[in-house]
Amino acid sequence: MKDINKKDVFDKIGSLSKKSLDRVNKYYRDKAIKETKNELRIRQKKWSDYSDSEIEEIIAEKEKEVRSKHKMTGLKLALLPLGLGWFIN
Repeated sequence: MKDINKKDVFDKIGSLSKKSLDRVNKYYRDKAIKETKNELRIRQKKWSDYSDSEIEEIIAEKEKEVRSKHKMTGLKLALLPLGLGWFIN
């Protein structure tokens, strides 16, 4: 029978969590970039109109908005079965 080392198990669990977290962060980043592109298109602006640092700031702000929106949606879904979902706008 193979000897199971606790450290190895925790390392594997930690790496799975990191992979999952990286995938979630990538999703939010991609969503923020997509929304930024749409916003620039609506404003009739181009990526080249902004410097790299300005684009990074815009995307970071949009990423915060996306995360906040998803947190509120998750909270509403959690409270919905309790009949409390309507308390949150």
